[in-house]
Amino acid sequence: MNSSPLSNIGMVTWDYRPPKGGLGRAFQQMQAALVASSPTTVSVLSSTGGTHNSATWTRRFGGHIAFSAVLLFSLQRWINRTARHLLLFPCGPGGIFLLRKPKGCKVVAVVYHTYAQQCRLVPGQWWKRLFVSLERLTLRKADHILCYAEDTRQVLLRTYHLDERRVTLLPQLIPLQPWVPTKTVKDKNLCVCIARLEQRKGVLFLLRVWERVQVQAPQATLILVGDGIQAAKIDRLILRKKLSVQRIPSLPQNELIALVQSARMLLCPSFLEGFGLTATEAMASETLVLASDTDGLRSLMTDARTGVLIEPGNQSAWVQAIQEYLADTEKGKDIALCARAEVCTRFAYDHSIRALQECLKQVYSAQ
Repeated sequence: MNSSPLSNIGMVTWDYRPPKGGLGRAFQQMQAALVASSPTTVSVLSSTGGTHNSATWTRRFGGHIAFSAVLLFSLQRWINRTARHLLLFPCGPGGIFLLRKPKGCKVVAVVYHTYAQQCRLVPGQWWKRLFVSLERLTLRKADHILCYAEDTRQVLLRTYHLDERRVTLLPQLIPLQPWVPTKTVKDKNLCVCIARLEQRKGVLFLLRVWERVQVQAPQATLILVGDGIQAAKIDRLILRKKLSVQRIPSLPQNELIALVQSARMLLCPSFLEGFGLTATEAMASETLVLASDTDGLRSLMTDARTGVLIEPGNQSAWVQAIQEYLADTEKGKDIALCARAEVCTRFAYDHSIRALQECLKQVYSAQ
């Protein structure tokens, strides 16, 4: 192995560029941070958009499981050819399964949430327990596991029975400075939801909530930014119910930041999050966040201090909370201020990079 622990890092991820979801964004940010902060090369093996592409057809068909199968035959050759000595890969839903541990390098799994959490917390996804055994085998092949929410760490220790010395909770690498507003001019009637349109994100549930909200607050508007498997169903529901909802498939980063900064609230109705990236960005924007009291989000914020946590799937509780904060424009301002201060300290970029680097050095040096 190379004597410098951070000089030759490899990343293997099905989702990378353009990102389909949070994993793609997270690995892009991790790659950029490692390259910018130390003399290192980070090669990325992905289905598309990485330094090296493999099995691009799996991207087209949404097959991260198929990509995992391809790696069974191609990963070791790629490691040998590119001389990687430290390998990072995402595990869990949307990640990959490591069916064979590669030789000649240390392997680090990055876990945002697990299949065990998904089949327990997301309605209708009980069948994903089929992947728990494969996930457990993958995690046992890793030399170390990184995670970003205390909820997930506890599941890794208690459900997957991993040695706590092999699991490290890190602050998320997230450049928050662009999100911090120089001035706060809020549209008191504007709510925003930024989410991939899939079952886990709870967007269909939110639209049923919004149908009741707009009866009492007809002046309110919800802007939904996202695309995904439920897009057509969501568009039909908005049209049929005549909801005061505008869906935008995607926005450039500067426009998305401006939208979140101008919103009265960001709504995060997910049944499960691995971290809560959009919630964190909204908190930095001094925008009040109403979120489900569930894994990932409850690790991110404290109810009534840095956010508002609401029982997931409870329509009446969500309707009441949204209506209360729409009716009183002063309500929640202190929460938003406290949230901005906390996330900007907790996820200070330089500190997060140093924590990641130190962890990787320790993994590399361990016998």
